[in-house]
Amino acid sequence: MSVIDNELESNSQKIAEETAKAGKKLFAFVLHEQAELVQGTINFATFIPKNIIKGVAGRICDKQHRGKQSLKKLVVNGTTLENIPLDKDSVKLWGSVARKYKIDYSLKKAVLPQPDGTKKVQYIVFYKAKDVDTLTAAFQEYSAKHIKNEAKRSINEQIREDRERQKSMKQQSRQQQRQRKREKKKGREEIEF
Repeated sequence: MSVIDNELESNSQKIAEETAKAGKKLFAFVLHEQAELVQGTINFATFIPKNIIKGVAGRICDKQHRGKQSLKKLVVNGTTLENIPLDKDSVKLWGSVARKYKIDYSLKKAVLPQPDGTKKVQYIVFYKAKDVDTLTAAFQEYSAKHIKNEAKRSINEQIREDRERQKSMKQQSRQQQRQRKREKKKGREEIEF
């Protein structure tokens, strides 16, 4: 073998040794990181390039809003809007049903003057009219819950009226007892003279 062949062989051996050392270091690093991952202490932000983070963050910010939102955000997508009026007590109930069915909606408060001079507070719910099946299911559930709540209110009102009636009866019986005591005292006083 010539001198050049010897040098090439020694260089290739050095390269192989360096590559093996680098491979061992890389393997040890990966094992260490996996151990930390198992323990839950690894910080992935150090391994992710900043341009990838910015791109993912931009996509997250561009996602559509869901549920209750402002009227401007609701109109942005260009879909047609429909509305229904609700009274003050039904707003919370509608919100829970709309969240369950993932309906995009917006609430606006409207104060309506009445013929007798009073003002009635009413809420107008604007919603997207894109999925008819979802909306019909949501309205069916809302109306069932609304009727159930109305029945509960009427029962509660009856209980309240019964309590008031019992209070008034107690007051009347007390007044009658006082009146009888007064009459007995007057009757005794008249007899003594």
